[in-house]
Amino acid sequence: MQIDIEKINKLPPDVRDRFKKLLFKYKEENKKEHAQNDFLSFTKQMWPEFIEGEHHKQLQINLIN
Repeated sequence: MQIDIEKINKLPPDVRDRFKKLLFKYKEENKKEHAQNDFLSFTKQMWPEFIEGEHHKQLQINLIN
C-alpha cells in the first residue's frame, strides 16, 4: 500500500488523526495476521530481540512440509 504523505498532510486535522489511527490499526492487524501464518514472524513479534539464523529458516521450512 502506497501512502502519499503530502496528500495526508493536506487533510483536515480531525480527518488526518482518524486516518493515522486507522492506518496504525491496519498495520497492527496485518502484523498479527502474518504472525499467525508464519512461524518466524510469530517468533519475532513475541520476542523482538530474537536473532534469526539459517537453522531457524530450515525449521520453518520443515514445519510447512
